[in-house]
Amino acid sequence: MAVDCKVDPELSFEYQINQENRVDSQTSIYLNTGDKLNITPLSQTSGDWHWTGPGYIDATQDYLAIATAKLKHAGQYTAHFTSDAGCRAKLEFDVNIACSDTPTIEPKMFIAGKWQSTYELEYRNGDTFQIGPTSPDVGRWQWTGPNDFKAIEVRQLSFADASEAQQGQYTATLTTPLGCSSSAVFETKLVEGECTPSTVTPYIRVNEGTWQKSPR
Repeated sequence: MAVDCKVDPELSFEYQINQENRVDSQTSIYLNTGDKLNITPLSQTSGDWHWTGPGYIDATQDYLAIATAKLKHAGQYTAHFTSDAGCRAKLEFDVNIACSDTPTIEPKMFIAGKWQSTYELEYRNGDTFQIGPTSPDVGRWQWTGPNDFKAIEVRQLSFADASEAQQGQYTATLTTPLGCSSSAVFETKLVEGECTPSTVTPYIRVNEGTWQKSPR
């Protein structure tokens, strides 16, 4: 049986971000990470809906709901409508998401028995050193470095008996659960000379007394 669709189904919509007022006039939507979005398409005739878009591949439902916006949710979403008579129409929405929780990376490098708040470190052949940035934010750490060095799920790098192979730039990237990320570059430089001696602070205790720093 042929379907007569001289007139496409008439569609409208409304959407709401968090608890703000509903909007029914703009198909470009701007969110921050962590926001909540609900889009409700409407039709004057009965029929079926399904959605396509990031994370909504052929989702059969008459609304779009993003409970917690992440960067991976950004993109174009399309609400497809098919009337009971078989006529079709669609609505397209561009969802843009900006980071609201860019993580902070605090530099930390360790050599000769102490941590330093720095992005640069000099070492000698045979040294042991560490690159261990910290952050008040929770997330996933990734590293790249010289000689195709790569590491994931590791915050702190440790190098023992270092040589020229460990010289270069190491880039740490921290990505939050909402998809926002920051990067920091740490540079290590090999210098001439013997390995850097560790700093040792001597302590003594007499009988069952308390430990005290030993005078030099």
